[in-house]
Amino acid sequence: MVKAKRRVEIVGALRKHGAYKVDERGGHEKWRLLLWWRAPDPGPTPPPDHDIDNESNLQADDRVSTLRGRAVAVSERKTYDAMTWREEGFWVIDIDELGLTTQARRLDQVEYMARDAIALWLDVGEESFDIAVQRRIPEEIASRVGHLSEARERANRAQAEAAAEARHLARSLHEAGYPMRDIGELLGVSYQRAQQLVAPPRAS
Repeated sequence: MVKAKRRVEIVGALRKHGAYKVDERGGHEKWRLLLWWRAPDPGPTPPPDHDIDNESNLQADDRVSTLRGRAVAVSERKTYDAMTWREEGFWVIDIDELGLTTQARRLDQVEYMARDAIALWLDVGEESFDIAVQRRIPEEIASRVGHLSEARERANRAQAEAAAEARHLARSLHEAGYPMRDIGELLGVSYQRAQQLVAPPRAS
């Protein structure tokens, strides 16, 4: 969790440089810093060119440039890394690239809070960028989570193999003349399930 003392230091630094708060929602604050910039003198304006063909070519070039710009904007959708870790009952969220820090009460809220903070800071839509959440958890917990995932994968493979063998055996018994209820009794399934195992696969 962001310490109150640290927040006071950050706010003080912002105000020292002339920043002011413009928005506050969802536990996040947005500050604005005014920067003055003078555009360079473009020089004398060239005389107008009334060549119709030349103007048409320029308009076509502008349309092509616009389409290219849109394509680049789509292909270059920004992804922000959000590192999170557990601290004092909260999940701290650090977006290092933007120098932002926020927090969430639960792990499933981390992406939402990170997205909200970035959108507020950059003044953009919450769905205009992607979030890559990186979890920093104790090594022991990470190891146990990894072992659990591997165990689940093995169980899923074993279940798929058992289901395939049940279908094969049920059809073999059916072809050998066993009644459907006997097939269910031998396989340890209901009569309805035995019928499903014996039935031919549906055409996709």
